[in-house]
Amino acid sequence: MRRYNIKVGQHEYVIDVQEMSADRFRVWIGDRELEVHIAGDHDIAEATITPEIAPNRGDGEAVARPAMIYQAARPDTMPVMPPSQPAAPGPGAHEMAAPMPGKIISISIAPGERVHAGQALLVLEAMKMKNTLKSPFDGTIAEITVASGQNVKAGSVLVRFTNNSR
Repeated sequence: MRRYNIKVGQHEYVIDVQEMSADRFRVWIGDRELEVHIAGDHDIAEATITPEIAPNRGDGEAVARPAMIYQAARPDTMPVMPPSQPAAPGPGAHEMAAPMPGKIISISIAPGERVHAGQALLVLEAMKMKNTLKSPFDGTIAEITVASGQNVKAGSVLVRFTNNSR
């Protein structure tokens, strides 16, 4: 379980997040409990990845929630956030970078190939785990900058795209 202190505008909140599976989380904001399902994700080169291992925890086993030691704002006093708008493509928008250091195990695309959002492009082995890296958007592969068996650093450009639509 992770505890975060977040600030939204002038309001500060303390939230607890418990991972139930790779895409399901239980989130507590004060007395309010939410089940969260991640419907999609995108690799971002600047993202920080901090892996943690929960000792003596089997698959699907829930971790007991620690006693509340804070008083967060009541849900009815929390500001309503406007719906987010898609971000305009910025620098590096036509590239996919390694989210962590590792070794390229396989490449399943070729230059000139048209790909779709969510399509598997490469497999990166990191910490003895194979991570399938998927296309963040629809586009055409302009260049593959790595080879199978190559070691890469976090943030290394792996694939460049052309004609991408976000």
